[in-house]
Amino acid sequence: MLHRGFRQQAKTDSRGRSIGRLLWAVGCLLMTTPAPAQVFRDDFSKGTGVPTGWVLREGQGSWDPPIGGRRSVSVTGTGNDMSYWARLDLDLRPNTTYAIRFRARALPGSTTHTVIGGLDVCNRDFGASQAWTDYAFAFTTPSRVQGSFLRLGQWHLKGTVSFSEVALYPVV
Repeated sequence: MLHRGFRQQAKTDSRGRSIGRLLWAVGCLLMTTPAPAQVFRDDFSKGTGVPTGWVLREGQGSWDPPIGGRRSVSVTGTGNDMSYWARLDLDLRPNTTYAIRFRARALPGSTTHTVIGGLDVCNRDFGASQAWTDYAFAFTTPSRVQGSFLRLGQWHLKGTVSFSEVALYPVV
């Protein structure tokens, strides 16, 4: 009986080592597999006068000093207009699915309509919150992407909305 128990224990240990080796190999593979390359990421920390690579279009906006260690951009609306920050130099591919992620918040006294984010040819509207909120969505580019740009802004919002930490990356 002792002999049989010893064999059973040896078999279990052998399986455990095999599973351990397999998990180790998978871990090594995951560590060496590159993450999806970001097309773009910005925390609005670089620039002089305006954040590097960004242009304010259609309305009022500002590049805001750090709050809690992070810079942001903001746009202000009258309730009947649109204003946004645009990023023009993106390396996008046609008919490709991307995800965009950013943080936004409406300043106190602002209405809850409407934060816009995404490409000029494919954007999404979100309700605004006074707390910093993470927003994200996926989209597929059209067959022609030349001249497309990323935008963060407001549509018919009365008040000010701020944006920080934007990232755009391909969905794999």
